[in-house]
Amino acid sequence: MNPEKPNIGVALAKWLILGIAGIGFLSAALVCYFLRYYTWVLAAVFVGCFLVITAWKRLWLLRASVKALQEGRGEITIFYRDGNWKESQQPVIPVGGDSLFFYGFSRERNDTHPFPWNRIRRASDKGKDITKDDLLSRTKK
Repeated sequence: MNPEKPNIGVALAKWLILGIAGIGFLSAALVCYFLRYYTWVLAAVFVGCFLVITAWKRLWLLRASVKALQEGRGEITIFYRDGNWKESQQPVIPVGGDSLFFYGFSRERNDTHPFPWNRIRRASDKGKDITKDDLLSRTKK
């Protein structure tokens, strides 16, 4: 595989399938409504909305990842603690961020990876430490 042009087709298919499943749950909610199974309507609507919103956000991040790759943005290294409080590092291309997560595109996974802000210990670009504001400014280029 060419490292310059990663294949994001697998990630795209994964998130499209998730979005289609969400639309399926919303359709099931509509069918349950007409069949008067009202308990299932609420459950199907919640699951459907969750899946559609999640898939939409991840597809939007993949689109931003493709744009970042085409612009030739460089990788940075994120040093963070995972769920088991194990220190690790991962090289990513900055893609986006919100108040809870920083999103980076990982060439190894060919998918976006969310990093909780409270678990990021530091970020490094070619040996030089960068701050949270620097990370966010790199996503807006």
